[in-house]
Amino acid sequence: MKKYFRRPLSLTMVVMIVLSMAVFLSPVTVLAETYPEQEGINHTSPTAEGRVVDKSVYMDKSKPIEVRIKALLDQMTLTEKAGQMMQLERPTNTNAKAFYIGSVLSGGGSVPNSTFGLSAANGGDGMGNTVSGWLDSYDQWQTAMDETPLGIPILYEIDAVHGTAHAPGTTIFPHASGAASGSPELMEEIGRAVASEMRALELYASFSPAIVMGQNPRWGRYHEGWGHDYERNGIFGNYYDQGFRGGAPDRWDGLDTGDPGDKNQYAFLGGGSQVIGTMKHFTTEGSTVNGANAGNGFYYNPNFPIVGYGAYPSRLSLDQLTNMKALKELTPEQLKADPEVGQMLNAYRIMVEGGTRSLMPSYNYFNGLRMHEFTSMLNVIKKSVSEGGFGFTGFVVSDYNSGHGDPYGPSAAAAIQEYMEFFYGKSTHFDGSAFTQRQVRIAAFVNAGGDMDMAVSTTGWVADVVKLTQSGVIPISRIDDAVSRILRVKFELGLFDNPTLVEAAAGDTRSERLAAATAQAKTQIRKPETVALARRAVRESMVLLKNKDKVMETLKDVPGDKIMVTGRFANNIGWQLGGWTRVWQ
Repeated sequence: MKKYFRRPLSLTMVVMIVLSMAVFLSPVTVLAETYPEQEGINHTSPTAEGRVVDKSVYMDKSKPIEVRIKALLDQMTLTEKAGQMMQLERPTNTNAKAFYIGSVLSGGGSVPNSTFGLSAANGGDGMGNTVSGWLDSYDQWQTAMDETPLGIPILYEIDAVHGTAHAPGTTIFPHASGAASGSPELMEEIGRAVASEMRALELYASFSPAIVMGQNPRWGRYHEGWGHDYERNGIFGNYYDQGFRGGAPDRWDGLDTGDPGDKNQYAFLGGGSQVIGTMKHFTTEGSTVNGANAGNGFYYNPNFPIVGYGAYPSRLSLDQLTNMKALKELTPEQLKADPEVGQMLNAYRIMVEGGTRSLMPSYNYFNGLRMHEFTSMLNVIKKSVSEGGFGFTGFVVSDYNSGHGDPYGPSAAAAIQEYMEFFYGKSTHFDGSAFTQRQVRIAAFVNAGGDMDMAVSTTGWVADVVKLTQSGVIPISRIDDAVSRILRVKFELGLFDNPTLVEAAAGDTRSERLAAATAQAKTQIRKPETVALARRAVRESMVLLKNKDKVMETLKDVPGDKIMVTGRFANNIGWQLGGWTRVWQ
């Protein structure tokens, strides 16, 4: 017998060899044993060779929505889950597919054209800001997502604050501060009309209504809401949002599980002309010191410690960290019991119980704590009714770049390490690498209850979320909850069940189908009844401030071409229409 060793093996050497073989043969097992926080995470590459995907359940629209969610979630890798939680601004087809994105936005002024987004060089055809351009964009993104293993559809969102004002030829309505000033029912009619034009362009969600509750007239976005009264904003916002949705649920917190008595509470969303709204900006909007945007709102209550009086410093003191933790750990009862905070929350309760499907935190601070990481405040919205919350089952989306990129501390390496040790008990990632400032912000947002980051162009979000989850900073249960909420709304909207308008149109070639879809879409935009509704809203929004010598009575029989309208903006359609018209200001 051939001798492989010149001397007997020691017990130590035998153990070392066995362990080495285990590491070589079972790397995933050793990873889980070495880093227990990674148990239950699917580390597989989405494009791993031999991967088998079973679409039979989650693509079956006869199945209950919660069953479909679980069937899909159970097959998703961590990378795909992180991608669902990212929203990019008109990305290229390549990026949409490569990062498995969940959503696309068009911010103010972000429209199809020859140099932005789906240009000819990036897979589009440079059609510009036309009906064809919008339909072409969405169809190409969906085609790109169909080429991914799971084929999860994209949710496309815009700021339809007072109409589908990004696209030319659509109908623009008065802003909320004027429109339907005394009629919430008219606000609902406007919501339905706006939703119809949005869906004609393959837009499925709007970053509105704004539940403004402005308490400081120096704030510059008063026009987006319904005045300073908290409850009024909740009521009017709910009617506008209900117009978007085309209905209201019987039980806003009910889930479609398949159990006896359960049903899809939001079946009306799949009707073909409905969209979802987003109640924003949660909260302190219009209530900050000096009316500043991204400012500080102060609420003096013994239970509400103050973190600071401005933006975060580059290094937070122990007292500041302690006060942040105390605010994050407030109970729903403590927040609702405060007279002013309770009024603000009540407006959002009206929205939740009305059936709203999305929430956006504000850029602002509450006693020095960013709203995007105010865990306890978001808990009031998202926790079940039995836990003291409002039972919201939709998803939370960040404001522009705010789930990862607001310029605030901590920034120095030592300050970042102190922050992460204080809140998570970790000084480095599982592999020993240092946390970055962006990862601090992402962890704070997601762990507070943020589900989707309006990352705009920061595709590094996916890798950051993956690594933070692998390191145990973000629990996989929080990731699964976020993705489930996003998928739930997509299933409710019928995105998994219906082809794009281009796919569904008649024609032998894609060009023919796009032309047919464009022609059909134009029949839904600026319909005579929609224009008549806008004119009615304008009439009802007018307020007569002065009628000296009853001049209005003397003018009623005067022909219109004999009356002069004067003033700085009398002949300026841009100023008359206001912000969020083509661009955001």
